Amino acid sequence: MKITPLVCLLTLAACFAVRAEEKPAEAGKDAKDHGAKEHNEKGAVHLSPEAVKLADLELQPASAGTIYTMLEAPGEIALNGDRVAHLSPKAPGTVLKVLKVAGDKIGEGDVLAQIESAELGNAKIEYFTATLNLNMARAELERETLIHGNTQQLLDALKEDLEPEDLEKRVGGLELGEIKSKALAGHSALRLAHVSWTRAQKLKDDQIISAAALEASAKELQNAKAEYLGVREELKLNYKGRLLQSQRALSIAETAAQNARRRLHILGLSNEQIAALQSEKEENVALLDLRAPFAGTVLEKNIALGERAEESKDAFLIADLSTVWLNVRINANDLSSVHAGQAVQVSIPGIAGERAAKVALLSPLVDEKTRTASARIVLENKDGALLPGAFVTASLVLNELKAAVTVPSAAIQNIEGKSVVFIEGDEAGEFRSQEILVGAADGKLVEVKAGLEAGKKVVVRNSFTLKAELGKGAGED
Repeated sequence: MKITPLVCLLTLAACFAVRAEEKPAEAGKDAKDHGAKEHNEKGAVHLSPEAVKLADLELQPASAGTIYTMLEAPGEIALNGDRVAHLSPKAPGTVLKVLKVAGDKIGEGDVLAQIESAELGNAKIEYFTATLNLNMARAELERETLIHGNTQQLLDALKEDLEPEDLEKRVGGLELGEIKSKALAGHSALRLAHVSWTRAQKLKDDQIISAAALEASAKELQNAKAEYLGVREELKLNYKGRLLQSQRALSIAETAAQNARRRLHILGLSNEQIAALQSEKEENVALLDLRAPFAGTVLEKNIALGERAEESKDAFLIADLSTVWLNVRINANDLSSVHAGQAVQVSIPGIAGERAAKVALLSPLVDEKTRTASARIVLENKDGALLPGAFVTASLVLNELKAAVTVPSAAIQNIEGKSVVFIEGDEAGEFRSQEILVGAADGKLVEVKAGLEAGKKVVVRNSFTLKAELGKGAGED
């Protein structure tokens, strides 16, 4: 049972009255053993162990402390606006499954609902096609790069004007296709025409053949040379042009694949999900998962099985309640005393103790009707005890005074207009009143400027019972 001050006083009084009735003739003599001892010394109270226990006194040493000057202001708990999400599908579709409902706790990435979306299915198919085209373009460029190198080797070998047999050995293993055969044939024909022309010149000089025959041989050499040069030119043009064409095709394929990937991102797929598409079952190609962007709680569910889900309609409202906002109204006259980063102590109805926080934001606007501005305070709420919509009181710290000696406010009693605390006496059950000079106070602690040293034990609970006893002794005198 909780002992109230009134019960305590009545019980103590009854205790002393009963003992007085038992031995009225020796009341003064036996008071030391059964209750309040005679107050022989001014300002001293003597209680028996039984009375001390009944009074439920508590002693604490006076100590250094901080006295706060506070500005109290009303406030309302609200959702953390930075940790609220209105979820809707990135593409329209039909709701196949609803996996979470209002009140459910969710983790980051949890699937809240599944939607069948033709738009997503088409986007995946486009991505598959673009990826296939990209792979083919890469393979084609790799092949054309090889041919480009082989062609360059062939052209270098042709410049050396090797014997046909040596040339064949040099470039026979190169992959070039039909153009290599034409080049080798042209080279061989040119060398053969040149040999024939040289022989014809000698025969003409020896007057074995006619000038017409020599002219015909020269013409054949010119034709062979022209054909050979044409093949070489074709080699040069083709091997450069085809490589450029393959590079251009790869660039186009990469752009198409990148755009297809971006579209999937727009529809809500992550890099990991896109990477897993190749192993996805065919029947899931149009399946769109509506996932939680962060861990929190489902506050609202606005979709049902089989209905049409649209981008413009919220399917879920979720919030991370591990932190909440406290919006405090500050009077215009007090705004100069409030700033971001300022320490705050918050008292929550129904919750013991206070929560320490800081002002996160002070609105630069004053409401025309209420003549107040809003100060935002972010509060930790991992235990979930702070409910949005609840009204609380915030105490903003305006000043801090470091005091060498402080005592709790409940320890101080006013006796004959003087501030007094009760300290331990020299004997068991003895308590002495000690006059002190008080300074600043904040409702919890009081600064003691004189009359008490740090470390001295002071009665901090139910000291009013000692005041009452002290008053009783003074009345008897």
